[in-house]
Amino acid sequence: MHARVPRIRFAARAKLRPPDPGPCGRGNCRPATAPLAVLALAGCSGPQSALDPQGPAAERIADLFWLFTATLTTIWLLVLLGLAVAIMRARRAPLADPLALDPAFEARARRVVGILVVLTAAIVAAFTILSYGASRPLA
Repeated sequence: MHARVPRIRFAARAKLRPPDPGPCGRGNCRPATAPLAVLALAGCSGPQSALDPQGPAAERIADLFWLFTATLTTIWLLVLLGLAVAIMRARRAPLADPLALDPAFEARARRVVGILVVLTAAIVAAFTILSYGASRPLA
């Protein structure tokens, strides 16, 4: 015969209330956030701002930063587009044998991956050369 496990009754459970959200949980912090936003935006200009370069060397570095940002944003969007296309194509009817390889698809995938590897190497090399060229006058 096995021992009986006593049931624990949680009488205190009925007395539990959700925690008080505080003053910000009731919408009272909205007026306080406006000055904080103004203070954050005040850092976008002036002598120590990364978004307001002072001098020719700082402008070259800032231009390089924005080129990097634009290029990498474009790459990120293209990757997301490729992911969306892959997800949409995966919704077609399942194959009879999921382990069977399609030689035409494999060749096309190998070609696409090879092109993307070469493009990645070219972008890294170009960024390295541009970065060296932008920082060379600083030395």
